[in-house]
This record gives sequence, structure tokens and C-alpha cells, in this order.
Amino acid sequence: MGGPSLSLCMIVKNEAASIGRCLDSVKNIVNEIVIVDTGSSDNTLEICKTFDAQVFSFPWNDSFAEARNFGLNHARGDWIMWLDADEQCTISDLKAFSEQLKQETELIYAVHLVNYIGKDTNPDHAFHITQPRLIRNHRGFKFINRIHETFDLTNAAPYLLNQNIPVISAVFHHYGYMDDVIYAKNKVHRNIALLQREISDQTHSPWMEYHLAVEYARLQYYEESFKFVNLSIARFVESQLMPPSLLYRLKYSVLIASGNLQPAQEGIEKALLLYPDYIDLHFYKALILYLMNQFDEALEQFEHCLAIGDQITSHLSLKGTGSFQAWYYKGLCYEQLGCPDKAADAYQKAADLSCGYEPAINALKKRHSDSATNRLFSDLLL
Repeated sequence: MGGPSLSLCMIVKNEAASIGRCLDSVKNIVNEIVIVDTGSSDNTLEICKTFDAQVFSFPWNDSFAEARNFGLNHARGDWIMWLDADEQCTISDLKAFSEQLKQETELIYAVHLVNYIGKDTNPDHAFHITQPRLIRNHRGFKFINRIHETFDLTNAAPYLLNQNIPVISAVFHHYGYMDDVIYAKNKVHRNIALLQREISDQTHSPWMEYHLAVEYARLQYYEESFKFVNLSIARFVESQLMPPSLLYRLKYSVLIASGNLQPAQEGIEKALLLYPDYIDLHFYKALILYLMNQFDEALEQFEHCLAIGDQITSHLSLKGTGSFQAWYYKGLCYEQLGCPDKAADAYQKAADLSCGYEPAINALKKRHSDSATNRLFSDLLL
């Protein structure tokens, strides 16, 4: 790749199942590969060396940030990109990507990150967000936080603390929170242990309470999750910082999942005042109305979700809340309001807009089955 040089920095441990796929996705993009190994016992390192990677050993000390910073110290490129072994990078326009790296005024770039969830790699069953993943080398960037590490902008780029980081034309696909990976690696319990250790440090980031709330939500420990997400919000406010939007997404998803619909309905309007463009919050407002049997109001709100759409990735959003999921719930509303034909049309729209969205497909199958049964009864009566 012409222009500024690009280093890939990674930390690995026993990633033989996925590291080859990851490195193959960037072999024609980066100029060097820096691998920090924290104790692999499989053939991860042999695979890395087939891609001419530089491999360094780092004794694991329960700090992802320290391991990543060790790797940064060995990178020689003008720019550094970081990936995890359970990720892949796709760049549809390499020329545009290269031109962005030539911009001398930029110090950091975010990418479009797709977090797949569930059993299968379905682009419609994923969370979408932008996340900082490229930094200009030798400008003082360091990682902070023992777990869920992130770049510390305080010294390297303080002007970006309250601004959106520019997005480069790359998409990262993350498979690490699919069901089989989570269970195989026991990620949830490992993360909880590291987060509790991080929180014991009085100077820890308010992000840590949020991440702990996420892990408890995965275990369906909703009371604990709700407690920690509220602590996170409070600590951001105490630090005179706007609580990030995804904290409110988690808060109201927990309230909905635990059946606390009344407080969810009362509070979500305040969250929408802070983040009026956050599609998932609008979707949750509609879902609350639906679950409270306010079908006319819910239908109107789902239509509002469709008007917003799925395009905004500055917030963590589940694919479809501004498209096929909203259409599916419109169908459910129409069914409750006694409009079966409109419901069928909505289900069909949801199915057409998605890659096999099962709830909509099953709803259509049920309608076809019911129609066939009704025709049979009609024939018997004639």
C-alpha cells in the first residue's frame, strides 16, 4: 500500500482457530504485523510467522492495556491499527482509505465495527458502532483500563474528548461475542473478575461500571446490571461528562427485560432529550408502548423509527431497529388492532429487508398455515 506506512498491533493467546482468518484479511493492507503473545500453548505463533509477523512475548498480568502498550512500543509504521484475533477487516475502497491516512491534520480514526451475536454470522443479527482503531504513531497515544481498554485522548488528542472521532473507510467484523465463543472461553466470568479488580482502584474510569453491567445483563442478573449502569451514569455526571448514549440503551433494555415497563416509560423520554438521534432509544420507546398494550401509539412510534432509519453508527445500535425489526413490530401492532392484511404486508416488508429475519418469516408461515386451514374448513362446509 502506497503512502504512509501502517503497522498492525495485536495481542494473542491460543488463537489458532481464528488468527489466520484475521491476518489474511489485512495482509495486503499493512506494512508490518506486531504480535504480542501472552502465553499461547497451541500453534498460534506458528500461524503468525507464516504472515511474516514479528512476535514478542509478554507475561500476562491481567491488564489488556499494558499488553497493548507493549506492542505499540515495537511498531515502526506512521500509523498503527489494532485488531483482535476474532476480528476481520474489510476495506471496499483502498484508495479512499490510503488518502485518509495521508491527511496530516488527523491523529486518530474510528472504524465501523460490526459485533455479531447469536449462533450464526448473520449481518442482520449484529450491533453496529464506530470505534477508534487507528492512531498516528509517536504522538503519545496509550491504552488505559485493565479490561475493555481504550485510547487515552487526554494527552495525545485532548481536543477530541468531546467530539466525534473521524471515521475511516474500513469495516471491522467482530465474532468474539457469538454464542459458541463466549461459552468456549468463559468470557463473562473472566470479564467480571477483571472488572471487579479494576473497580477496586479508586481512580478507575466510569466505563468500568458500564462494562460490569453488560456482563451481568448477559447472565440475566438484571438487578445487578441496573445497579451498575446507574452507577456508571452517576460517575460520568460527577466527572462533568455527558454519559455516553449506550449507557441509556443498556439501562432501558434491562428495565424492559425485567418487566419494569412503567419506570422505563417514564425515564426514556429524558434519555431521548439527550440523544434525539439514537434509533435504539426510539425503538425501545415503541416497544414499551407495545408491551403496555398501547398499540396505536406503538404503531406511530415504530413508523417514526422507520423514518429515522439504520444509517447512524455513532451510537451502538442493533441492526434493524430502523428497518426490518420496526416493520415486524408494526405487523404485531396491526394484528392486535384487527388489521390482518396490513399485518401480513408489514411482515413481508420485514422479511424482504432482512437476511432471513426469523420472527417475520415465521409470522408469514403461520398466516399461510392459518389461511390453508380456514380454506379446508370452508371446503368441508360446502
